[in-house]
Amino acid sequence: PPVDCGRIYTLAKGSATFGPTTTFGQSGTVTCTSGYTANGATQTITCQANATWSTVTCPAVDCMGLSVANAVTVAPGTKYASVGVITCNPGYTGNGASRNLS
Repeated sequence: PPVDCGRIYTLAKGSATFGPTTTFGQSGTVTCTSGYTANGATQTITCQANATWSTVTCPAVDCMGLSVANAVTVAPGTKYASVGVITCNPGYTGNGASRNLS
C-alpha cells in the first residue's frame, strides 16, 4: 500500500487542510493565524516517502521599527503583538486616544 501521512499536522499558530488523500506525493495547505505568516514562498505541505509531512512554520510578522516624528519611541520587540511606548517631545502632545499599536 502507498505511504500515508494521515490528516494530523501539528502547527503552532496555524492549521492545515488536506485533499481527498494523504498518501505519498499528495499535498495540503497551511493557513497561519492572523499576525503570523508561513515561512518561505509556499504554504503547501507535501506527504514525504517517510510518512511525514514537509515542514512549514508560522512565525510572527515583523512590523520593523517604530518611528514617530517629534517623539521618543521604545519598542523592545518588533514582532506581532509586541507593545511599544511613544512619549511626545516637550512642546508636543499626542493626537487621539491612547491605544495599543500591534
